[in-house]
Amino acid sequence: MEVFFEAFDRMERLGPGSDESTTRAMALYPNRDADLRILDIGCGRGAHTLLLAEYFPNAIITAIDNHEPYIEHLNETAKLKSVSNRVTATCMSMFEIIFPDECFDLIWVEGAIYIIGFEKGINNWKRLLKPNGYFICSEISWLTDTPSVESHQFWYNNYPDMDTVSNNLIKIEQAGYTIKENFVLPSTDWTTHYYDLIQNNLKRMREYYADNVAAMQVVEMLQTEIDVYHRNKQDYSYVFYAMERA
Repeated sequence: MEVFFEAFDRMERLGPGSDESTTRAMALYPNRDADLRILDIGCGRGAHTLLLAEYFPNAIITAIDNHEPYIEHLNETAKLKSVSNRVTATCMSMFEIIFPDECFDLIWVEGAIYIIGFEKGINNWKRLLKPNGYFICSEISWLTDTPSVESHQFWYNNYPDMDTVSNNLIKIEQAGYTIKENFVLPSTDWTTHYYDLIQNNLKRMREYYADNVAAMQVVEMLQTEIDVYHRNKQDYSYVFYAMERA
């Protein structure tokens, strides 16, 4: 597992995305100056957590992730940026969130809801939202009903619950939300801001772990994901979905 994390060495973002897309998604919340309580689920190293703190100047933000080194990094960075009075990171599994009902104005899940599943996440975590609270997340989604055989097979093996944008919008309404807006992340969020950085780490790992079979399996697994995207980027992307608890 440590070898897997090494592939993301020195990367602030652990999935496709960019500061520009994150900021665009934050702007979907109607009042940036309100006194908000925000829950950031699957915060990773905290790149978007800190952007939330910057964009929402009066918000109290609770960030959770189950990888302790990421939590330590985020808490330390929050101190350095003088926002530790508003940002608290806690090691907690998204499968066992212990906060009481209706205590957050905004739930933010960037690039992580797939871990529990889109439909399960928007249903299970709705209880945490205050009435008329917002849920904003990014989810990998099919952009077509007829993807290539290669991309369909790859994602069927890795995330069989992946669905189309239109079907995800239906799931949002069925879960008791009002759809506010959605948008597709640009391809540069996958390449320039994510895969290009991983590719540099994989090059170094190939040299360092040349005789380590297990490590090379991790390298080739990630390389396959990168190659599939470059050949089939028209088939899928991350999509930001903004919804309001009805």
